[in-house]
Amino acid sequence: MLKSETRLQDQPQTFVGDRPETQNNRGWKTASVVFSLFLFWMVFHVAPENAHVIIHDSLDSITPVYHVFAKSDCVFADSQTQFPALLGGIPRGCLFSELSLLLWPYFFLSPPWAFAVTVAAIRLTAFWGMWLLLSRPALAGNTRFVAFGVAAAFACLPFYPILGLTVAGQPWLLHAWLNIRDKKSLFISFLVLALFGLSSSLIAVGIFILPLLTIAAVIDGLRYRRIPWLSLAAVAVLTVSYALCEYRLISSTLFNTGYQSHRFEFGFSHHLTLVESLTRACKNFISGQYHTPSVHWPVLFIAFGIGLYVGIDQLRRARVAARQDAATPNADNESLRWQLTMLSVLMAAGALVSFWFGIYRWEFTGRLIGALHIDLLTATNLERIHYFHPLLWSLALAFALCIIATRARWGRNIVIGLLIWHGAALCQASHGWPHQDAITFREFYSPELFSEVEKHIGRPQDEYRVVSLGLDPAISLYNGFYTADGYWVNYPLEYKHRFRKVIAGELAKDNDLASYFDTWGSRCYLFSSELRKPFLYTKDHAKRRVDHLAINTTALWNLDCRYILSAVEIGNSNETGLRLERVFRQDDSPWEIFLYAVPRPDTVASFAPSESCSMKVARAPEITSTWQRSSAERP
Repeated sequence: MLKSETRLQDQPQTFVGDRPETQNNRGWKTASVVFSLFLFWMVFHVAPENAHVIIHDSLDSITPVYHVFAKSDCVFADSQTQFPALLGGIPRGCLFSELSLLLWPYFFLSPPWAFAVTVAAIRLTAFWGMWLLLSRPALAGNTRFVAFGVAAAFACLPFYPILGLTVAGQPWLLHAWLNIRDKKSLFISFLVLALFGLSSSLIAVGIFILPLLTIAAVIDGLRYRRIPWLSLAAVAVLTVSYALCEYRLISSTLFNTGYQSHRFEFGFSHHLTLVESLTRACKNFISGQYHTPSVHWPVLFIAFGIGLYVGIDQLRRARVAARQDAATPNADNESLRWQLTMLSVLMAAGALVSFWFGIYRWEFTGRLIGALHIDLLTATNLERIHYFHPLLWSLALAFALCIIATRARWGRNIVIGLLIWHGAALCQASHGWPHQDAITFREFYSPELFSEVEKHIGRPQDEYRVVSLGLDPAISLYNGFYTADGYWVNYPLEYKHRFRKVIAGELAKDNDLASYFDTWGSRCYLFSSELRKPFLYTKDHAKRRVDHLAINTTALWNLDCRYILSAVEIGNSNETGLRLERVFRQDDSPWEIFLYAVPRPDTVASFAPSESCSMKVARAPEITSTWQRSSAERP
């Protein structure tokens, strides 16, 4: 028997999860638990209200809505019932389902702790799911530390809490699917599928996962010439889970012909030339997209290059030795071929996803989709297939590191060095990593400061509405105010048109700003052409005043708005009829709030936009200012 075959037989072919319990295995499991607890501490530093967490698409949108919605009486209401606190009141069907697992922590915990529990659950699921997936026999060899390192790195990715398990739960979903195909741990595996559907996004990844799993089941049926009942049952369970969780969205989208979402006016997507689209694809392949950051550059490409070189060189040497010795095929080499094949397939799949991410914005693609005249395609962002990138890149990294660790000279040391490098990049990219001028959870919402504003107004908050200038409306919403503005991914198109009358004067000044609102509009804000994103005009910001705010206060009054909470001084408030009531400031808050009262229409002549202010504006280039953002950046 060849020496390499003897080594292969003596060496276990699976990871920790498939081996008898030993002291060494128990040590690894203990280490994983310690690591999981450390993750929770690292992100929130014991007190979650003092944590530095992601603001964009998190604190500025979903978190306050979860908080206010969970405390309202609309959770189990009919889909046509109005949820009055946001955007002048939106239908209950525009909000999340009462069955969504992401909502439930806000029923029982304070918002900071609910946020902390959600993020901790996301990271723990990411870690255990990836470790279980990498513990399968597909990665042969004694590389437990590779499985642990890649799983730990995957868990440390800066996941967006708004997505739940959409990205972080994919490894566990794949592990459960493979178990069902192999007829193993069926109850647990079906349970994982059901929980994934209740804690992930149907429109982000569900619309891709369900067809892919169905195709896989059909291929299995054709390959083995039998009906794959278990695989089809898995697809059915996931479908039912999504349908239960998103039944309000499905109902309002497919069956409620009277409701028109602002998403039906989306028109920003397809305006790039072929060269610009391919450039965008290349950038995505290298750097990823910030909603699903995989932080794979440059470690993955270095590992891929080393692994590919080492693997091909090993196979070349094996072929030479086989011709000389006329030996039988080496099972160890077959394992290496499998690893190289999977590494190449995963890298190619990642490249294909990036290609679609870029080509989706091509103007020809837009004309093709428009020719179909299907509103649902216009309202759906199909480039979100890039949400699979973190899984694809992590698996590719695992295969590359496995090849290096078991085949290269000093391979184990090289792998440890690459993992340390990868860990340093993850720390730098982490949402919870403190940095200069960072705002904590409590500072962002400043409840004591806004409580002082509420007391000064002295009226029940449901009797009037407010808008914000220079800061996110989510802050007012979190503190109990009813807002006429807001950031939400689905609200009535008619309200968008009414709100546009308020800001038409500002949109007329800035074509990029007009395009941002008219062709997207999920941020229905009191925009100013003198201010730029992000909306963090704190009291230490260099920009503390706007001098030419052109808003229609009559249109604002007609939206039941009575106050403007501004983070900057409005220099021409007398011209617009706005009355400064008081300035609020506290030492422990980053905000300075100028409270302006909106005048009655019969007391002032509001700014009236000219007839030239149109809903149709010229398409700007992809990136011409900080206002213009890609559709992937717009949920």
